[in-house]
Order: sequence, then structure tokens, then C-alpha cells
Amino acid sequence: MTIRGIGKKLEYITIVYAVITIALNYLLYPIFELNFIPYKYLVIIGITLIIAGIPLNIVSTLRIVKGYKQGILLTEGIYSFVRHPLYASYILLIVPGIAVLFRSWVVMTVPIVMYIVFRILIREEEEFLEGKFGEEYTAYKKRVNGIFPRIF
Repeated sequence: MTIRGIGKKLEYITIVYAVITIALNYLLYPIFELNFIPYKYLVIIGITLIIAGIPLNIVSTLRIVKGYKQGILLTEGIYSFVRHPLYASYILLIVPGIAVLFRSWVVMTVPIVMYIVFRILIREEEEFLEGKFGEEYTAYKKRVNGIFPRIF
């Protein structure tokens, strides 16, 4: 498994699906338009999500690079809240933020489909991590959620 994990596959599938939804949105406009929410509020929500996701993405990427080079399991910092913060930054913040800016409910399905694809593909990455780190990863997996942080 490379440093990108399932990232490349996840990105490819998400981009293909996003292009289809964006094309449908424009071809069938205004069928999918979210017109009951003023656009200025959608812009505020979208930009807020993107701005929140970018630092999480950067921190996660820097930690992954360092951990991968050292061959260690990352369990501290952002990794003590979620096992896959890089994917979480895209699935929960950046992609939904971009989708909201399209003002289309069909485009807003992109993060949902991305999450479903993530759940299918992540098994491969987690099997690799279990094979590499053994009981350390298994215990970590029991303590920390994959994408959604545990509040308590």
C-alpha cells in the first residue's frame, strides 16, 4: 500500500460521480436547485466548511508523510480523534462545502456517495494497517472512530 492509501481510488470515483451530478444539474436546471435557502447563506456555509477543512487536511497530510517515512502508527494529535482525518476533511468538510456552493441538492449527494465508497474501500487500507501494526492497530481501531469523532 502506498502513502496515498485508498485516496487515489476514492478521488477517481468521487470525481466521476461529481462530474455526472454537475452535468445533470446544468442540463436539467432548475429542477435540482435549492431555492428555498438564500444563496448568501449557502455561500457562508460552503466557505466555512471549506475553511474548516483545509487546516485539517494540511495537518493530516503533514502527519501522514512523517509517520509513513518513520513507519509508525499515528495515534496522537488529530489521530486521537479520528483514524482517517485526511479522508474526514474531504468527506465531512471540503466536498460538502463545495457541493453547497452549487446550490443543487443532486450535487449535495456527492459527499454521501463519497462516504459510501470510502466505507467500501477503507477495508483494504485497514487490513493493510492491521497486518503491519497488529494488535496496536486493532486496539487503536476499537478506541477511535474512522471518520466521525467520538464526542465523549
